[in-house]
This record gives sequence, structure tokens and C-alpha cells, in this order.
Amino acid sequence: MKKIALKTIVASSLLAISMGASAASDGTLGSTSTGSIDVILNQNVTSAQITGLSNLVLNNGNGYFDSDTNICVFSNTGQYDLVAQSSNPDGTTFRMLASNGANPVQYVEYELFWQDDNGFGDELDHNGSLQTKLGGTPLVASTSTTCNDGVESSVFAYLNLDGSTLPIDTYSDTVSLEVTPI
Repeated sequence: MKKIALKTIVASSLLAISMGASAASDGTLGSTSTGSIDVILNQNVTSAQITGLSNLVLNNGNGYFDSDTNICVFSNTGQYDLVAQSSNPDGTTFRMLASNGANPVQYVEYELFWQDDNGFGDELDHNGSLQTKLGGTPLVASTSTTCNDGVESSVFAYLNLDGSTLPIDTYSDTVSLEVTPI
């Protein structure tokens, strides 16, 4: 009798879930008492977190400027996709804006690269999926929120002046990095 009752309760609960879950309810006092519970399975819950971010200050090289930093990307699936968005885009290009307020407004284009712990990555496009650019290959993430497993990603900014000079000024861009577990 107990097995039949349990099957009925489980079947009723699963039916309730498919129709929309309701709150658990206690039974009433009497010669028999029936309560109900919801049985819920969250199989597709994924999560991601990006930490360890720091500003990239481009250092003068020999006709170019560059900077890079390591970043912790956690995904409970162990894989992720990345979309980067510039605050000053031109199509898929990243641009820094001069702070002097010149008219016309002055922009400087630069390149932004991403690499996962396996060395897999590429140049980023503004608002473009890196996984799509890589032919559908997901990036490798840490399965530790603190990256204490040693799995890290890196971002690299590069500006080549091609022999030209820039007016003295401060140029900047804010880039949003969105990580999605795969």
C-alpha cells in the first residue's frame, strides 16, 4: 500500500510541476492526513563568473603599445563563450576616445585578444561571439570560482601606430566582457 501511495504522490507532484509548481502543504488532523510536496529538478542550471579584472594601460613599445592581464573565468560546465562590447565601437572594431573633447571627436582603433588556459583564442570583435569566431569551439574555464585549479584566461590589447603619431592626450575605452557557460 505504501508503494502505491508513494507512486501516486510522486505522479501527482510531477503533474503539478508540469502544470506549474505549487507550494508544499501540510495535511489536516484526522483519521488520515494527506500533505503534498513539489519535486523539482533544475538540471539545466548553469553559472559563470569573471573575476580578477584589472585595467589595461598600454605601454609604449617600439612603434606599438600593448598590455595584458590574467583573468579568472569560472563556469560550472568547465566551458564558456565570451562576448566583448566596446563603449566606442565602429562596427566590429574597438576604439579609444580622446579625452580632450576635440571637435571632431578623435578615436584610436586598437585590437583586443582573448586566450583561454589552453592557449586557444583569437582577436575579439565588438559584440561578437568568440566561440562562433572559433568555429563553435568553446573556451576552457576554471571549475573553481577562485581559479585555485590554475586555469586562467588572459586578455591582451594592442595598438600599432604604423609610423604615425598621436596627439598628446589620454585615450580610453570601457569594454564589457560577458561570459556565458556552454
